[in-house]
Amino acid sequence: MERGERVYQSGEVIFSEGDYGSAIYKLLSGSAEVYAKYGDEEEKLLTELHEGDYFGEMAVIEITRRSATVVAGKDGAHVEMIDASDLSGYLSAHRGEINGIARHLSRRLRELTDDYIEVCDTLRELGRLDTSADRVSEGLMARIKKFARIYLLGDRREEPVQEPPETRAEKCDRALALRERVLRKGDVVFREGDRADCMYYIHEGRVGVYTGYGTDRQKLLTELTPEMFFGEMGLFESLHRTATIVALEDDTVAEIIRERDLDTIFAQNPTMALMVLQHLSGRLRRLTRDYLKACKTLAETEEEIEATKSVVTAETLARAAYMNQLLLAPEVIY
Repeated sequence: MERGERVYQSGEVIFSEGDYGSAIYKLLSGSAEVYAKYGDEEEKLLTELHEGDYFGEMAVIEITRRSATVVAGKDGAHVEMIDASDLSGYLSAHRGEINGIARHLSRRLRELTDDYIEVCDTLRELGRLDTSADRVSEGLMARIKKFARIYLLGDRREEPVQEPPETRAEKCDRALALRERVLRKGDVVFREGDRADCMYYIHEGRVGVYTGYGTDRQKLLTELTPEMFFGEMGLFESLHRTATIVALEDDTVAEIIRERDLDTIFAQNPTMALMVLQHLSGRLRRLTRDYLKACKTLAETEEEIEATKSVVTAETLARAAYMNQLLLAPEVIY
């Protein structure tokens, strides 16, 4: 069991890509660096961590292997280790820490969503080119190269990466809900463009996720059913909603969850609180997967464009159009 605090010297590996996760870390002082393919020719610095940052949480929450290597920074790293088997006990003893972990996941979701949307926009721009004689602008080509490099620095193995199985959230006792909305068919939970201030958990019924709701551009992206969350970016980020949520049947019950509620929810219903973390982590993992798929498509597109001296072929356009369909909003955070 990993517990307590530890000081790592500059350059010392805290954990390695591919390890099984047994602890979440909180950086108390110093700094740390996160690498893909650490020690290889294709080594890539992904991000830097600073005092107060959490890391290693996804492998613990989802019970999977580490996706990167973390190394102590130039001034070393003083970390607190939270053992996976004692996560509930730690959160009980440290009021407010569940908010910190959830906020960290939420911030990473928002940042990756921005990157993902940029990739999708690049693919859409490719898809709007009219003929095989069209030339690629310098700006578009620069973006293609940017995302191609992201893919090329990643894992190009042909065999699929093993991921944790998708799991449905455990059903939570409705009697423990702090606040809830009972909806009739057609009731709007929130509208596209509204300022977000909470997330939701469905106890009963179904809701639909729409873009362009009520217009001639209306499109149903997906349906959500009991034991599913939605609207998670409203928990911390207070962003504008990117879709409209509508009840699809009478007596649909949605529990409202706000940031200030997490400690209370954990005290009364720890399963629900840990499900929030699992949901955020799962969305981040799936978004990362889709983001890297998009980068791979642009890497392949770059190769074709370079081979044809910047002429976009019909095959390139067909691939871009196909990826546009795959990369639309179901995994973009609403």
